[in-house]
Amino acid sequence: MTQDGAPFKKERVRILIFSRWTRPHRGQYAWMICGACFLMHFCNAGITTIGFSAYGHYLHQMLGFTNTQVSMILTVRSFASMVFLPLTGAYYKKLTLKTGMLLACSLLSAALVIASLSRTVAGFYLSALFMGAAYSFGSTVPITLLLHRWFQNKRSLATALALCGSGACSMVAPSIITYTVERLGLRFALGSNAAFVLLAIGIAACMLRETPPDEYISSGRAEPQSRRSKG
Repeated sequence: MTQDGAPFKKERVRILIFSRWTRPHRGQYAWMICGACFLMHFCNAGITTIGFSAYGHYLHQMLGFTNTQVSMILTVRSFASMVFLPLTGAYYKKLTLKTGMLLACSLLSAALVIASLSRTVAGFYLSALFMGAAYSFGSTVPITLLLHRWFQNKRSLATALALCGSGACSMVAPSIITYTVERLGLRFALGSNAAFVLLAIGIAACMLRETPPDEYISSGRAEPQSRRSKG
């Protein structure tokens, strides 16, 4: 069959459609970066604060913690985030934005594993310390910096959408946590939460890219490297 024949044309259309879905256009990939940042904010900002707070009632009911001890767990988490936040600049001088965010999310997963295995308040204090570090190192600061690299025209919109991750977590996480704890137990709920965070790390690791490609920068959609270095 010649190249002008129908079978050849159908095969060409099939290849074009397949390549479009498997290799997104550079203008589309910036929004995939935004989606990965949404997922990171869902975990590092949403689960560490609103999501974990949903466990407070069950810590008192199932483990016998006092109200003061439960409140202190949340206080340790908040204090840790306050201590680690000024160190974010030094943290990202040693690590790239992608590596730093994924490492922070790994701290969150480790914190949930520690909580699922612990039956004393000291273990939950340690878990809260890890969560505070994950919140400081893996949420708003690196997300804003990364989207600043990938977006020029719609930077504010992309940042706002990515930072909606914690709000989305506040809508879905408490109900899921409550259902899981009451049906399957506290340890299983914390463990499954840690597994979800690990899944999020895997997805984000595949999607995140440190800098846009050169042709994407030349198109005017992203910020040139020279301007980023000055910032």
